[in-house]
Amino acid sequence: MNGVIQVCEGCTDADPAKRAARTGGGPALRAAVDALVADLPADAGMKVAGFSCIGNCAKRVRLSVAGPGRWSWLFGELSPADAPALKAFVSVWLAAPAGLVPKNDRPPTLRPKILGRVPPAGVG
Repeated sequence: MNGVIQVCEGCTDADPAKRAARTGGGPALRAAVDALVADLPADAGMKVAGFSCIGNCAKRVRLSVAGPGRWSWLFGELSPADAPALKAFVSVWLAAPAGLVPKNDRPPTLRPKILGRVPPAGVG
């Protein structure tokens, strides 16, 4: 395994109408992420894991991209429409040394949705 996309499945959608209808949010993002990972090359070695909450609920509908010995990234305020940009980010992340993706290589639509990045454990 090269990495995992960890999806906050407990998130409700930021849109009040979708929240009231119990649509969108974490479950919809999880379905989109499952599809994007299935569409990656077989040797990408990515998997998807769901969690009831990964925190920072003010930026609801979050996920992280993490892997052994690699920088981890946290994104928020996502929707299934972000799946193509997330797929592009994961491809660049896998190719980048230790997963440190330079700003200009990050999909422009995801840049404002980056909540943080964390260096690999044991570095520093």
